[in-house]
Amino acid sequence: MTHAEKIIIERRNIQRIPESMAENNNLSIICARSAFVLQCFFDFKKHFPCENSHDAFLEAGLRENLRTVVAQKCRVGIMVLFERVIPKYIDLADQYNLDFKVLKRSIPASVMHAKTHPIAQKKEVTLADLAQHPFVADAHIDYDDTLAILGLPDKHNFLYICDRGTIYDAVRKGGYVSIGISIPASDAALLGCQCRPIQDAEPMAVAFIHSRNFQLNARENQVIRYLTQRLEENYPTVSHPS
Repeated sequence: MTHAEKIIIERRNIQRIPESMAENNNLSIICARSAFVLQCFFDFKKHFPCENSHDAFLEAGLRENLRTVVAQKCRVGIMVLFERVIPKYIDLADQYNLDFKVLKRSIPASVMHAKTHPIAQKKEVTLADLAQHPFVADAHIDYDDTLAILGLPDKHNFLYICDRGTIYDAVRKGGYVSIGISIPASDAALLGCQCRPIQDAEPMAVAFIHSRNFQLNARENQVIRYLTQRLEENYPTVSHPS
């Protein structure tokens, strides 16, 4: 079965999940600050509408993501992280009686920069290039989870910001660069930015967490399956010849 055939079959399976949901099928999600995941959430609500739903979609760093799910302020957490730190967050999730499931591995880390930024002139972007420019980062991340993996020293020119909109402003207007999983070129263009893969960066992943004290409801299962499908479509696994 080809990759495309698998995607078509999974889309049909998602559509078979009943659209008529009970009142307790509201979505309460906390997520890493990811334009890609947020767009998937909007697209899910458009393709699978649920009347009279009262959904919540919050954004936070990895540890705040965990704390919010543990405190039952949100039922589902979606994490975008480097593969290297997955074992750390599996252990933390287990300590707090949370299930941790990786939805997609081997996602290239990408740099976001303004169209007029000097890095835009480079044919390829490397970690050494990042080290030459001011970097805007999530204020609620552990240094070891991201910045150390990128090889950026403590004394680098960092700007720490708490919301994604201001991060985009820093990139577009302030000459900063940022990293994450890529977004479609058309979406980046609307933001006045460009996304390009970092050639020598470690791979990233997307995972989700929820409490072991309850089972996901039908709509939560549906949105996780939809996100998994979109991840497969946008970041297909590359098969290497044996």
